[in-house]
Amino acid sequence: MIDTSGGRAGRLWQCLFMTAALLTAEMTLAAPATTQDGDVKAGQANAAAPAVAPALPTAAKAGNSIYRCMLDGVPTWQQQPCHQGDAPVALDDSLTLVPAAQGGPADLEEDATAERLEREKQRTLAARQESQRQYRIRSAINDGYLVEGMSESQAVSLLGKPSDVSETIADNQSCRLLSWWGDVRVQFCNDEAVSITATQRD
Repeated sequence: MIDTSGGRAGRLWQCLFMTAALLTAEMTLAAPATTQDGDVKAGQANAAAPAVAPALPTAAKAGNSIYRCMLDGVPTWQQQPCHQGDAPVALDDSLTLVPAAQGGPADLEEDATAERLEREKQRTLAARQESQRQYRIRSAINDGYLVEGMSESQAVSLLGKPSDVSETIADNQSCRLLSWWGDVRVQFCNDEAVSITATQRD
C-alpha cells in the first residue's frame, strides 16, 4: 500500500489520480452514447461530429442537376430527384444533356381525356339534334304537311303517288325530284327531303 496522505510522493500520486480522473471524464463526455444494440444515438453523434454539407458537382452548381434513377429496372436520367434527399450525380464529357421533350405522360393522358370528352359531347349533340328532327317530322305527319328531313315514303303517305318523278344531281350526288299536280315539288337526296317548293294558285 502506497501512502498518499503526505509528503512530496503523496502529493505526486494525488496529482496523478486527479489527472487520470479528469481524462476519464472528458473521454466519457466526448464518446457518443450507444443503445443496447451498439447503435450510436443520433443526437449525441451529431453533437460530437459537426455536419458537413456535401459538395455539389459543378453541373449542379450551374443549374444543370441530373439524377440517375431506376424505373422498372431501366436506368433513366431526369432533372428531379428520384427520392427525397438524393444528390445529383457528377457529370463529365461522356454524358450529353438533351432537353426533355414537351408533353410527358401526364400531358398525353390529359389530351386523351380532353379528346374523349369532346367526342362524347359531339355524340350527345348529334343525338339531341336527331331526336328533335324526328319529333318535327312526326308532328308534321300528324298535322298533314311536308317538312325537310322527311323520307320519300313519308311524303308519299301524305300526298299520295307523285304525278312526276325525275332524276337530278345536287352537290355531286344523285337525287330524285317528285312533283304533285305541278304545284308541289320535293327533292330527295339519300332518301331525305332537302328542298320543298310549292306554287300557289290564284
